[in-house]
Amino acid sequence: ILLNEDKEQVIVSKNLTFISDNSTVTDLAQEVNNKIDDFTKLLLENMPQVMRSELNDLHAQTESNKSNIELKANQTDLNNLQADVSRQGIAISTKAEQSDLLITNQNVTTAQETAKQAESEAKNAMAKATEA
Repeated sequence: ILLNEDKEQVIVSKNLTFISDNSTVTDLAQEVNNKIDDFTKLLLENMPQVMRSELNDLHAQTESNKSNIELKANQTDLNNLQADVSRQGIAISTKAEQSDLLITNQNVTTAQETAKQAESEAKNAMAKATEA
């Protein structure tokens, strides 16, 4: 491990010599994971304080950004839901107005038919009265 605090550099060199004839893939994978963990620990232990502080700041900023993204995603979902509810409300209102108009038209048609029938009956009654 070469540590140069003035330049805030850490150089780590480690040989991975663990392969043997009777190793399984799982054994090899576990050994690689162990070596990576060892490397990470060495790196963090020997990291200059400035870099460690920057890493912590970066981690905090990442968490903050993640929270902001989640909030924005939730706000977008809420906005989309509100827009859907509004569209459905307008559609329901339009259908209700169309239904009211249809009922009114049917009532007018029925009233016109009743008036024509009454007029026809009145004409028949007048014709009979004239004959008599």
